[in-house]
Amino acid sequence: MSEAPGDGPPPFAFERAIVPEPPPAHPLVRLLRRLPVTAGLTAVTLAFFALEAALGGTTDMQAQMRLGVLRRDLVFSDGEYFRLICAAFLHHGWIHLGLNWLAFVQLGALAEQIYGSWRFFAIYIACALASSLCSAAFMEPLAGGSRGASGAIMGLAGLLLGASWFAEEPLRGSLRALFGRRLLYGVLLTFGLGVALVFVVPVVDNWGHLGGFLLGLLLSLRYRRREPEGVAARATASFLGLVTVAAFVWMAVAGGRAAARWPLDEARAYAAMLADPDSRLRAAGRGLGRWIGLLSGGEPASGDLEATLLQGMLERYRDAGRPAEGLEVLERLAPTMPDASGEVANLHAWTLLTYGDDSLRDPVRAEALARRSLDALDSVQGADAGLRLSARLDTLAEALRQQGRLDEAYRAQVQATLLARSLGARGGLRAELELRLAELCRLLGRLGVAREAAELALAEVPSDSGEARAARALLDALALRGGGQGGPR
Repeated sequence: MSEAPGDGPPPFAFERAIVPEPPPAHPLVRLLRRLPVTAGLTAVTLAFFALEAALGGTTDMQAQMRLGVLRRDLVFSDGEYFRLICAAFLHHGWIHLGLNWLAFVQLGALAEQIYGSWRFFAIYIACALASSLCSAAFMEPLAGGSRGASGAIMGLAGLLLGASWFAEEPLRGSLRALFGRRLLYGVLLTFGLGVALVFVVPVVDNWGHLGGFLLGLLLSLRYRRREPEGVAARATASFLGLVTVAAFVWMAVAGGRAAARWPLDEARAYAAMLADPDSRLRAAGRGLGRWIGLLSGGEPASGDLEATLLQGMLERYRDAGRPAEGLEVLERLAPTMPDASGEVANLHAWTLLTYGDDSLRDPVRAEALARRSLDALDSVQGADAGLRLSARLDTLAEALRQQGRLDEAYRAQVQATLLARSLGARGGLRAELELRLAELCRLLGRLGVAREAAELALAEVPSDSGEARAARALLDALALRGGGQGGPR
């Protein structure tokens, strides 16, 4: 009996039962097949970020110097050309990485679909190189250098924006419909913010952005239509891929040389910028002062920001193990700084008392500078005037103590400490004042006041802090000597 049409299993059903259809690919696999270069560049960037974290932290400058941060002198004087490529894969912290990644996955994914994977890789690396060359050619000799994918990303923005202007149809119309004017506004906003930040906090590499963007714009004139990727595209991408791998290997071999001398390089670059009134660092200080003025109703007095910048320079020389050189630079720069508030004089005095080893100390000059800073307080207004007075009396007391004039030092230290107490000062600043008062009282035999001050210091700071350990040691020494009373309560 024959089967009616449609009865029974469909043809070859037994084969499908034996050989089932493969399951759908994992989303990550589909992404790698569709956008291999976008995914690969993301993976390499994340690998560099992980290396930064392992070598000292994602904002650690020495780790970034080791991994290829861009600096003009290292490229053109030392011949470390691997930095022209490696810098594009480095980022300074999570925010920097996140912002660049968000822009890259949008622009990069689109560019790879339009131009093809081989051509897209070549365009990206070429824009990264153009960005680095432009940045290195025009950047100031800032030891921190430049890093980040934003120059290459601006190249992609220039490529796609140019295609929306110059490409043949239907590509031009498709991009215009997709972007409207949003991409143009984004580019203008990026450049506008970068220029504005030069006068506030100069953290944007505008030259790098410009170099990448201009090359991307020029490449949009070369690739005006969607074309199959031929031998030339594959050869160019392969060559640039080999160059990139060679740069990574070169960085692994030679990157440590600059990292080893980076602390001293940074200190000297910082000093050079402070010596130039028109430098980017000094301009940033003035811009920061203007912002503080807008928020507080009045700009900081002359000398406040200068003292902050000088303090940063001294810290860099100390970290580099060259305090004597740092003090020498301070002696040269301090007299050239405006100082209506007296902050520079107070910093200079305190440095002569505490910086480096004993051979660098000069308490006599420090006393003169401390008194000059006290005289300048007449021009300082605001809620922090009392704390400034306390800090400068503390400096004077230390200068007198180091000269052996203990009674005079005691009187100045008492004024400084009681003023800080009355103003409600807390934390490490208060603890340091109390500790210095306690030590002076111990030397003068006023053990009761010394014990009280040490206990107050101990209450102000965490138990594992250096100030807490010093306070406990002082209390132990006082306990061995027995109690004594005297002095102001």
